[in-house]
Amino acid sequence: MLQNNYLPLKNKLKTNNSNNMKDTLRILLAVMMFCFWSCSSEGEDIPEPTPKPESNKVEISGSVPVVEQKGSTATVTFTTNAAWTASVSSSTSWVTVSPTSGNAGTHTLTITTTENDTYDERNATVTIKAGNASKNITVTQKQKDALIVTSNKVEMGAEGGNFTVEVKANVKYQYEIEEAAQSWLALDASRALTTSSLKFKVQKNEKTSQRIGTIIISFEELRQEIEVIQNANFTSEGNIEDMPEQEF
Repeated sequence: MLQNNYLPLKNKLKTNNSNNMKDTLRILLAVMMFCFWSCSSEGEDIPEPTPKPESNKVEISGSVPVVEQKGSTATVTFTTNAAWTASVSSSTSWVTVSPTSGNAGTHTLTITTTENDTYDERNATVTIKAGNASKNITVTQKQKDALIVTSNKVEMGAEGGNFTVEVKANVKYQYEIEEAAQSWLALDASRALTTSSLKFKVQKNEKTSQRIGTIIISFEELRQEIEVIQNANFTSEGNIEDMPEQEF
């Protein structure tokens, strides 16, 4: 009876031992494979990742250059990480730059302009290139100030009336009438002051003598003078005492 009970227990122990052996073999096999892989790859060079090429750049510091009408120089500081060139459009002859090329680093570009003889402000573009990067610099030069009147002399009859002085200017000008003529010469308040013309009014000359006044139109050092001449009044309404004596 004991022998019969012992047989199943013996068989169960054999089965457990067999499973444990299989597990042990699996672990040993895994360890051996890992060691084999480690030994085979020990002498191989692992490739390093290829670094991405640095993108080119042009960095400009400072403000946009504005140069005087008479011509002058201005400087611009910039930084590049590659060799660079600086150029101006071939159609622009009044601007030059120096130097025109260089290596990577921080540099100062000198911009030189000639005198602006026109009555308009003008602009030019300077281009700095470094590899596939580029930056444009806009150079602005002031215009030649202008204050021009159509005529520097106006003649009026004794009866008086209105006349218009046309002014061509690219500046904000002002006008004045000399003090001695302010009693008979004035800006015509019935007409608004415009940017292109000033309208003045002359009072009737009651005297038999000619009179002359000056209008001054100015802006800073610019100045235009207009001489206003009003004829004498020799009509019957004039005062005989005001007539000049004549020698015979």
